[in-house]
Amino acid sequence: MLLISVIFFGINIMLVDYRNLVFDEFFKYVFFGISAMIIASYEFDAKFVSRYWFRISIFFFILMHLLLGAVSQREFNYMHFGFITNFVFVGFMFQYYKRRKVIYLIALLYIMILSFMFGHRGAVLVNLVIFVYFCYKIKLLKPMYIIFISSIGAILYLFTSFRDNVLLNVLYRLQTKLPDSINSYVLKKLIFSLESENLDLSGREEHYSYGVEIIREKLYFFPSGFGYFDHVTNLGFPHNIFIDIYIVFGVFGALFLLYLFIKMRKILLRLNDLESLVIFSLFLYSFVRLMTGGTFIMEPSFWVIVGIVINESFKRSYYKSNTDELKVLSNKSAL
Repeated sequence: MLLISVIFFGINIMLVDYRNLVFDEFFKYVFFGISAMIIASYEFDAKFVSRYWFRISIFFFILMHLLLGAVSQREFNYMHFGFITNFVFVGFMFQYYKRRKVIYLIALLYIMILSFMFGHRGAVLVNLVIFVYFCYKIKLLKPMYIIFISSIGAILYLFTSFRDNVLLNVLYRLQTKLPDSINSYVLKKLIFSLESENLDLSGREEHYSYGVEIIREKLYFFPSGFGYFDHVTNLGFPHNIFIDIYIVFGVFGALFLLYLFIKMRKILLRLNDLESLVIFSLFLYSFVRLMTGGTFIMEPSFWVIVGIVINESFKRSYYKSNTDELKVLSNKSAL
């Protein structure tokens, strides 16, 4: 993909008058892409990754508590804090997988609460989905328990249909019980969404509408190239990976994303529990991150996923080519 992008970049920069913007985005694209893919091209060792992930998580676990005051006062970005909780949550989950001690489950619950109180909705969603996937892979929760938990979630969702909203009343009570020093973004957004009966996208509606309009102008097929969205909107990036990659590469970007999702599913089905947990955590983090902010151009986790897919495909191709060669040699020797 990087090689094709270089050719695409050459064409892109010759056809537009905002060449500085194109070059800036493309340079970041190549730098982050190559750096992350080099890392992902090495032999994957899930035990090594999970061990050092947990060790680094201890540092960030301490750092989280030092940042709580700054987050409450909006002196430190709540989005960054939310993604820190994701990193720490996964690290402690790896440790529970290894040790199976209750103290790590308690730590996971505590980190989840911190994510809810001081992070953002995407961070809470990442932690919840990863935890459910983790429980499924290690059979921590039996299928009936998962069905039971899902049923409770469905019932809570149905409560939102009533005017006297039970869930909303619970959130009101929770908000009144919190100290004034705790400024929970997630809690406020949930209450606002339930009160207005509309999903609050935190101002991203404008980004999405501009992005869709650009795609429509290109007949849902042709690429617009690097830097085009920022050039015509001055909004940076669309904050949506599907719109972002579609604007840059057109329908070819959409096909690449489809290929990426299909390959990731096949890889996850082949790996053992720990390996699949590491890859799934990276994949989910990258996806939510790029659906709430940032851009695939300079998101390392996205390029690690791309590198893993390419690495797996290469190893399969290498294995197949060597197998075919061995068959030919064996046939010749038999003759």
